[in-house]
Amino acid sequence: MARSKEAIEISRTIEAYKAGKANAPELEFGISRAAIGFTQNRAEGNTGDDTGGGVQDEITFPVDFIISTEDEDSHGTVMLNSAWNLDEFNSNPIVTHMHPYLSSEDPDVFIGLGPARNEGGKIIAAFTPEPGDTNQVAVKVTNKIKTGIYKSASIYAYATDGEWGDKLGKDPDLFYFTKLILRTWGVVAFPSNKACRIVTKSTSQDSKARSLKNKAKGLLLQISIHKHKSKS
Repeated sequence: MARSKEAIEISRTIEAYKAGKANAPELEFGISRAAIGFTQNRAEGNTGDDTGGGVQDEITFPVDFIISTEDEDSHGTVMLNSAWNLDEFNSNPIVTHMHPYLSSEDPDVFIGLGPARNEGGKIIAAFTPEPGDTNQVAVKVTNKIKTGIYKSASIYAYATDGEWGDKLGKDPDLFYFTKLILRTWGVVAFPSNKACRIVTKSTSQDSKARSLKNKAKGLLLQISIHKHKSKS
């Protein structure tokens, strides 16, 4: 597997930031930002739905969304769980619909609150929609969550440090973020990381299966690296 163009561009921008020559990359898993022109949400064939359909579990609010995991995303990057700084976001935990500019003057794009926590190797946020019916965007998003049309999440963050996997004893073709500042997150239709989704009984079971699969993959990678070092 070759290193992706997006991951290479991100690594270069982070190095420039660390050298004082650029702003920290703005990572938005949705609409690209001018900082690096990086769109995490446009992978071909990534529908964000890996459950194969089925009956939607009953949703009650607040409802948890997984907003970050250490799974490889569709652009060759990984967000390490230890990288996250959630303090700034949790002081004002506003959730958006999709990824509007945070300076948007349309108040209805801000659809509720979703404080985040670091739990079980994931970043999880508890979403509570704006009450009442004055914000029709929030009402529609809430209905789409309840009916299972919307079940995915996507973050907007600043990345201030990271390394290629070969420096961390991990996959050398993946770029690993080691310092991230969460700005906000949104309810979206199509995530880059398919593990970033609503937590229901069925998705919880899927998450456990995925975790076991990733542990096995990591073990095989470590064995491969060890064999390569032994030969050299």
